[in-house]
Amino acid sequence: MGERGPIQNVGRGAGPGTVADLWRSHRVDEILDIFDEYMHQIGTASRLVAHRTGAWHQTFHCWALHRTQTADYLLLQRRHESKDTHPDKLDVSCGGHLEAGETPSDGVRELNEELGIEVDFISLFPVGVHRYAADFGDVKDREFCHVFVLVRTGETLSGYTPATGEVSGLYLIRVDEMEKLCLGEVEAAPIAGFEVDAVGRRLDRSIEIGRNDLVWHGASYFHIGYDVIVSLLPLQSVPRALVNRQTAGVFKPVADAKTRKVLGAHVVGVNAGEVIYAATLAVKFGLTI
Repeated sequence: MGERGPIQNVGRGAGPGTVADLWRSHRVDEILDIFDEYMHQIGTASRLVAHRTGAWHQTFHCWALHRTQTADYLLLQRRHESKDTHPDKLDVSCGGHLEAGETPSDGVRELNEELGIEVDFISLFPVGVHRYAADFGDVKDREFCHVFVLVRTGETLSGYTPATGEVSGLYLIRVDEMEKLCLGEVEAAPIAGFEVDAVGRRLDRSIEIGRNDLVWHGASYFHIGYDVIVSLLPLQSVPRALVNRQTAGVFKPVADAKTRKVLGAHVVGVNAGEVIYAATLAVKFGLTI
């Protein structure tokens, strides 16, 4: 694929340049898959080079939704002051880069690394893919953000262990307050949580924030989703089902209308588990229909 793009496999030998301070906080061997603007892979590059050249790459975002009997809350993390982009800003509950060869399901590790919780990928609800582009001095960030939601019922902030050097605080904000803030209907919204000081102590805080306190991913970020195509296949049309005389049921695959990638499937019938397993592999490896 090297002839399709100038960034093919250039990451490991890249020098520090003007983003040297940013480079020190990341693994030298963090290599990312690089894409064109249509999300077709064209090569690989180091994270440093990707941010230097504005190359499109993939990230994983997960919002923890805390559900109570009276309201729903979103978990915000405060990015550590040493982060290369948006230091000290409030951001999505958990996020990180997908390295070369990884799929969105591999991003679930970020929940453990940043928040200290063990979660299976199957527990996450996919929301969509958001195109994010922003420049910060000599950093040119171009991301395809795979966004998910993790619903947590009856959980408190005490169940999280923020990663040292990554996350300096965690807060909860009501979903309706977050919506008003992002839509510009209010100038400030209350949040409650804690900050972590230099020696690791948790300091409880209740404050008001404005939209400028958030990492702003753009208004479209909060309206993302999939345009889907759905097929309905009665088992009477499946040769194997006819041979086995097991034609009671239906198979309904769901795919992204633009990329044709399989997003999921509904299956009713004998031995449906086998089909569901196959559909799970199709989602994991980005197969198309």
